Amino acid sequence: MYISVTGLKIKRTWLFPWHFFVFWRHAAPAYNQAQNADGNIKALAFSKNGYHHTITVWKDQDAMRAFIYEGAHMKAIGIFGKIATGKTIGFEAEKYPGRAKALEIWQQEGREY
Repeated sequence: MYISVTGLKIKRTWLFPWHFFVFWRHAAPAYNQAQNADGNIKALAFSKNGYHHTITVWKDQDAMRAFIYEGAHMKAIGIFGKIATGKTIGFEAEKYPGRAKALEIWQQEGREY
């Protein structure tokens, strides 16, 4: 299976207070899309230490790739670089490592978004 972990922090400047609303306007539909995507086994969304995380578990990397470049998720990719910072990582695994281990891998090995 393929595990994808993303953690984004909304850029909050006094000049752009609407980033929060724009973020959630795109994040919620993208998460719903992930939950219903072909090949998705598990989708989690939660906040921790100021980051908004998603952990998705896919039957394989091809299923994840089919999801990321279409629909609401593609729109979110286009806007998030302007309003958020963070890291993402994807990796193969025999089984879902659990939330704590997935976040540890994200923290240590994730690449900047």
